[in-house]
Amino acid sequence: MRSSDELRLYIADYIQAFNSRDFERVAALYAENATLEDPVGSGVKHGRDEIRAFYEQYRDQASFLQLTGDFRFPDNAVAFTFFCYMGDPSDPMIVEVTDTFRFDAAGLITEMRAFWGAANVHGHASRQPRAGLQHPFAGQVALITGTGGQAQACCISFATSGAHVIVAAPAGEAEAIVDAVRAAGGRARPLPTDLDNPAALEGLPAAAKRLGGRLDVRINLFGPETLLATSDSPGRVVNVTTTRPTEVTRTSLDGPATVNWIVASHDAAPGAVADAATWLCLPLAGSIDGAVIVVPG
Repeated sequence: MRSSDELRLYIADYIQAFNSRDFERVAALYAENATLEDPVGSGVKHGRDEIRAFYEQYRDQASFLQLTGDFRFPDNAVAFTFFCYMGDPSDPMIVEVTDTFRFDAAGLITEMRAFWGAANVHGHASRQPRAGLQHPFAGQVALITGTGGQAQACCISFATSGAHVIVAAPAGEAEAIVDAVRAAGGRARPLPTDLDNPAALEGLPAAAKRLGGRLDVRINLFGPETLLATSDSPGRVVNVTTTRPTEVTRTSLDGPATVNWIVASHDAAPGAVADAATWLCLPLAGSIDGAVIVVPG
C-alpha cells in the first residue's frame, strides 16, 4: 500500500500525463481489468483498452487539469478534486471534478469514478468556480514580463492560482520559465521578447491577447517606465521597480486599468514579490489603485 506522500506523487504524475497527452502513460496506471466511470452514471468502461480509448478522445481537445485541494486517503483508495479547463483558453468552460481511485496490491488503479454534474460546469456566464479563492484567477490571462527569480515566482504564483500565463522574456528564458510553471502544475506559453526594444514592449499586450484570447492582468518586472503605453486597457497592472514611483509617473497613467506598484530591490525574496503582486490582483483587492507596496531585500 502506498503512503500518502507516494499517492500525492502518483496523482501528480496522472495529471501531468493527461496534460501532456501521454495517454499510454495514463493507461499504464490502470490494472488490466480496471473500470472507469466518468462521470458517475454515464456508463462504465471496462479494461485498459476501453480506458485508453476514453482518454484518447481528449487528444485533440483543448483541455487542462489543475489540482485544487488536498487529497483524502481511505484504505487502498484516494479522492482528489481538480478543475478541468476545456475549450477556448480565452473563455474556457471550467468543470469542477472530484475523482476517486481504488488500487490493487500492485498499486495499480482498479476503479476510477469521476463525480461532477451540470451544477459543476461554469462557462461565460459564471467564470468564477464556487471553489473561489483556491483558484481566484480561473479563466483569466496574465501577461508577466521580466527575467530572473522574481519573474519566475510571479508566473508560478499566478498560474497555480488558475491563470493562463503569457511569459514575456528573452528567448530561452521565456521557455525555461514556462517549463518551471508547467512543472508546478500551471498553464503558460512563452512570448519571446527583446526587452531592450521599445517597439516590442509596446506591442506586448496585443501579442499576449492574440495568444491568450484576452488579457486581464499585467505584471511588469523590469523598469515599468518603459511600459506606460500598456496601461490603456481594462484590467490590473502591477509594476515592480527598484525605486519609489514619482507623482509625475503615477499621474501619467490615465487609462481605465488599476495600476499599482511594488518597490523591491533585486535581492528581494522572489516569493515575497510574487505574493504582493498576486494580492494586488485578487478580487478582494477591489478597486485599489495607485498603491505602493515596499518589499524589503
